Amino acid sequence: MASSSAEPAATVVIATHGRAALLAETLDALAAQTRRDFEVVVVDDDSPDDTQALLATRLVRSLRVTRRGPGRARQAGWMAAAAPVIAFTDDDCVPTPGWLAAILEPIEAGRADFVQGPTMPRPDQLHLDGPWARTIRVPTENHRFPTCNMAYRKAVLDDLGGFRDEFTGPNTSGEDTDLGWRAKEAGYRIEFAPDALVHHAVWPSSFVRFVKDRPRWGMVVQVVRYHPGVREMAYKRYFFRRSHPRTIVLLCGFFAAAAIRRWLPPAMAVGVLAAYLVKTRDSERAAPERALHIAQVFTADVVELAVFVGASARYRTLFL
Repeated sequence: MASSSAEPAATVVIATHGRAALLAETLDALAAQTRRDFEVVVVDDDSPDDTQALLATRLVRSLRVTRRGPGRARQAGWMAAAAPVIAFTDDDCVPTPGWLAAILEPIEAGRADFVQGPTMPRPDQLHLDGPWARTIRVPTENHRFPTCNMAYRKAVLDDLGGFRDEFTGPNTSGEDTDLGWRAKEAGYRIEFAPDALVHHAVWPSSFVRFVKDRPRWGMVVQVVRYHPGVREMAYKRYFFRRSHPRTIVLLCGFFAAAAIRRWLPPAMAVGVLAAYLVKTRDSERAAPERALHIAQVFTADVVELAVFVGASARYRTLFL
């Protein structure tokens, strides 16, 4: 990393909250970068653990804010940066040694104003992956622009004002997608740097935690409202998941059946479940396990659809 007397070519900004052990791995990975002419700014979003003690032992600049959410923490970080290029990664990520050199190259060569790199699950944590696990996969260019692996000219962030305030609370999402799309719509040049690889932690979640996390994803509708081009990434332009139209059809069928006979919806559910078990009969999982899984998937879809229906009404934009 750059010494205090050197002028850094880039500032790496990391927002963190209560992940001291993971943050230590991220900082170790940054210390192993092939580029040395950069500074690190860590914004501690009121961590309850020993994050501050960790930061006191590292050659980084740190800021502390009071539970403002990752978007506002990143905003504070880039605004405090000394370098002309801002690279973002997260406290649950491990950048590969050539990450910074690869993500800076298109900007320094004058080909791009902001750059996205690939993000894949940590190879040593693939055994933790599962139906409700949380990680990030960006094998090729996409336009969600997750800040686990992005770089911007600071002048671009100055021009756009950085992250929009309404996306920056503790329980919101979509601030990174909104920022990337504003940069794109303003005419700034984007390039994908395939060698700028970051590995993301695999969080072995549960069905209950997955469902509890759904409400914050309603902000996606606000992103679609501001940036209609985001629909090109959606299924049939109007659906967050490919499974949502099927779930809507099933729900409509259940409600219609209930209006005819009370026993029809349970009978339909049994028929749908039986058809699924027959279709997946070659699976290595036992029938009870498959039945539980499809019931959980349907329930999660219903909860998610309820969130998106409410958000569609709130933001006056149909997106399910």
